[in-house]
Amino acid sequence: YVKDAQAHNIEVLSPHINYSEFKFNVKDNKIFFSLGAIKGVGKAAVEAILEARNQLPEKKFNTLEHFFEKVDLRRVNKKTIECLIKAGALDSFGSHRSELMAGFPRFIERADQAKKDREVGQASLFAMNEEVQEQQKVKLENVEPWRRAERLAFEKSVLGFYLSDHPLKGLDDLAKIWISHKIEDLEEVENKTSVQILGMITSFREIITKKGTRMAFAQLEDLTGAIELIVFPNTYSETEMNLKSEGALIVKANYEKGESGEGKLIAEEIKKLETEFLKVKKMQICLKSHMGEKLSLLKELLLKHPGNTQLQLQLDLDDIGKKVDFNLLEPQGVNANTELLEGLYQSLGDSSLIKFM
Repeated sequence: YVKDAQAHNIEVLSPHINYSEFKFNVKDNKIFFSLGAIKGVGKAAVEAILEARNQLPEKKFNTLEHFFEKVDLRRVNKKTIECLIKAGALDSFGSHRSELMAGFPRFIERADQAKKDREVGQASLFAMNEEVQEQQKVKLENVEPWRRAERLAFEKSVLGFYLSDHPLKGLDDLAKIWISHKIEDLEEVENKTSVQILGMITSFREIITKKGTRMAFAQLEDLTGAIELIVFPNTYSETEMNLKSEGALIVKANYEKGESGEGKLIAEEIKKLETEFLKVKKMQICLKSHMGEKLSLLKELLLKHPGNTQLQLQLDLDDIGKKVDFNLLEPQGVNANTELLEGLYQSLGDSSLIKFM
């Protein structure tokens, strides 16, 4: 069982990698998660991919078009290809997953037509003309990449865990003003201590008590570990919608240690992190002196999310040891939602450059 794929250095086997096992394979100190373990990709589909690849001189598919030309599409259907894309198994061909998802049916149509032409012995008059062949190739259209949260949700739906990243990564820095502990720190905490933790619910079980009220047992996970979360009826009635929602939560709870020493959290309050973001009055973005090329992209992103959170930029002139703060005229304020913050994190590459004030 692999709790954290990224921490254990796991990669999804791409069709061009020459491993045939259907479960886990260890090589060069890496764990490879094989194609057959992806939900929706059965043994017949994996065998079809392996057979096609092993017949190639270099034992790999050179391009996306090459993949669709060589693989038996009667055994690798559209649903299977969708699952491969969601898992990231076709990433090595160089296109965004959103582009692959939108455009792969055209590759199937082209491959089917080429096969029919070969079966009847029909060849194009221009078959020997490389320029015409290049023009006839299927090309993927430019499509906006999936947001990180969307990409990770697709990964989890077909793999059972997050692979390329974790939804809380980056958000943990932004949530520092609300957080008192990480899960890995709780072993050192005294019994009955009140804590606030940023996490996500990874499992959930609702029960009916003898009094006919509802309560829940859940698993709360952050970037450092997981712990049992118990939500008694009064708290459950107040926080049910937040508890059942997807995304990051701020959980205020009492930490209790059992006789065996195993800890658990007794929930007192459960809030959506995004709701807390939207309450922020002022946000500061720090820019280093070498980030000048990011300004136009940053402005475009901020203008897409107008709102009431005041915005301030801080320019870090590290060469002279000075920091300069200035307020923006446009936009004067932003809607500090998760989509904006994810965009800032991806653009800046460092969530510590974003601060709530």
